[in-house]
Amino acid sequence: MQNALDLYNRYLEISISTSMNTVKSYTSDIVQFVDFLEKASGTEPELTDFSSANVRRYLLEIYKTCKKRSIARKISSLSSFGEFLLERKLISINPMFQVGRPSIKSSLHHPISVDETFSLLSAVDTSDKFGIRDLLIMEFLYGSGLRRSELVALDINSVLRKESGDFIQVKSGKGSKDRVIPMSFTSSTAYDEYMRTRVQFSPSPLEKALFLNRYGKRLSDRSIATVIEKYRNICGLGSDVTPHTLRHCFATHLLDSGADLRAIQMMLGHENLSTTQIYTQVSMQKLMEVYDRTHPKA
Repeated sequence: MQNALDLYNRYLEISISTSMNTVKSYTSDIVQFVDFLEKASGTEPELTDFSSANVRRYLLEIYKTCKKRSIARKISSLSSFGEFLLERKLISINPMFQVGRPSIKSSLHHPISVDETFSLLSAVDTSDKFGIRDLLIMEFLYGSGLRRSELVALDINSVLRKESGDFIQVKSGKGSKDRVIPMSFTSSTAYDEYMRTRVQFSPSPLEKALFLNRYGKRLSDRSIATVIEKYRNICGLGSDVTPHTLRHCFATHLLDSGADLRAIQMMLGHENLSTTQIYTQVSMQKLMEVYDRTHPKA
């Protein structure tokens, strides 16, 4: 089992269609299953232990502590592992074919209002290099709908200046699909100011990262969350306001203003339109709230 897992891990790492985040999550999920088998039997698992019966026992065990979405992801990871083994004839049947998946109801996102979003942006003190950087971070999250992982992966050459406007080139985002997203005027202004002060972080001449920490190195995922946490506390917003909230606001506020759903899909980097359509549910919910509050016959 361990040898097969090592082969699979190397396969994921060299696959051009697999991001490092995906490699880590898939490997972690499978390792947890292997650890469960080893703990249950007291011996190192063999490939023959990768059976539908053992998978069901494992899922029953983690059902006590994991949410449905986490369980669904672990099933997906094990299914992918099974397909890999089957293609290489290391097993004769993928045991995951006989394992069901939990039904997951699409949850509605609850973005903050336009006024609350603007107050979050206005809370940034741009009197020093950190404030100037933080403002650009929030402008990119809200102004272009970037994921946190995409934001930290940006390099200094990721911003494209064209006659038609400024754009952010996101390379190998979720699903390893590149895309180009327009920048707002305020984002462009914030970007120009940050690039004038970026040198104050003292990066090495070889440092390509756009967003830097106090040591002149690439900013981490966790640091982005800390930035949002700092300003949401200043504004008195709840703990549910995260970097991903600003991505939701980007999509919902565009849709509320009449933007085309397919254009939003392209900017968000969603492979399927159905993923983007959840934002229409948010807008319809808002519409019903207004109707219920204002219509005489509501």
